[in-house]
Amino acid sequence: MGDKQFNNTVSGTGGTLATNTTGTVETDNYPDGNDYAAGGDSGNSFPLAVNPAATMQEITFTAAGNHVVDIHTTGGSVISLRMEGSLGVWDKWEVDKLVLRDPDGTGELICGGWAGE
Repeated sequence: MGDKQFNNTVSGTGGTLATNTTGTVETDNYPDGNDYAAGGDSGNSFPLAVNPAATMQEITFTAAGNHVVDIHTTGGSVISLRMEGSLGVWDKWEVDKLVLRDPDGTGELICGGWAGE
């Protein structure tokens, strides 16, 4: 549990905003991260498990092809999403592991990176 460090009033043109919180406050300043790639000329074949010691908080896809990503959350859920070329950033789950699959056998590249703690 952290120590109380700051107790500041925030003022703006709309008036004064007072905040108070207890417990854990998450930030997007993550100490861990790495990239991942499978298919294409990446040198990694399918399925590829991305399973770091850290919990993944943000996941980015920069190339996706027509692949399926199995998202294993820290709560024990497995969410399977077909990418269909979609790119973007996910930051809604706390993720233990990603499994990148190529069910259609296209061999297209899927790649990106993750950040977490």
